[in-house]
Amino acid sequence: MQVKHSFDRIPPQGNFEVSPASAEVLAQLTDLARARVPNVAPQPERLTALWRRDPATFLAFTSKSQLLGGIGLLYLNEWGLDALILDDITLTDPEFRFLCRADERPAAIYWWAIAARGRGIAALGDLSRYLSTPRYAGVDFYAQPSSDDGCRLAVALGFKQIPSFQRDLWQYERLPVTSPQKIAA
Repeated sequence: MQVKHSFDRIPPQGNFEVSPASAEVLAQLTDLARARVPNVAPQPERLTALWRRDPATFLAFTSKSQLLGGIGLLYLNEWGLDALILDDITLTDPEFRFLCRADERPAAIYWWAIAARGRGIAALGDLSRYLSTPRYAGVDFYAQPSSDDGCRLAVALGFKQIPSFQRDLWQYERLPVTSPQKIAA
């Protein structure tokens, strides 16, 4: 039996840090993605432009100051989500008009690429905690796995293929955000 919403329920390990990548770490993540993610040919200039717009676009997974991996995310606004579903966005070079500013809450989060080495994949629980902060909580994820391993990971995390004009689009429906009940005095 598949557990629904499994990504939101992965407990953090506590010995990993998930944080926006620095410029130096972004270069290392680019090399790691090029080596580990099939069909990825990152353009460093474009990645830097996206990073400058929102440093949280690229999150690094570290342990004891050692880089173990990371994830590239596109924080889509309402127009970006529509463009994703309608296959009207170039995911390798997204237009800024489809992306949120760093101070905006996204309408959707596109998992662009995830790359890790060794135990770096164990940082997913810490990534879950990071993506449960107010800016991201309750925002659904989308992805297009580019390998068999990517598909297996998507299934394990609770992603499901959805109908769309975008080829092979997967969605992860986030747990709803609940606010604490006020107690009557």
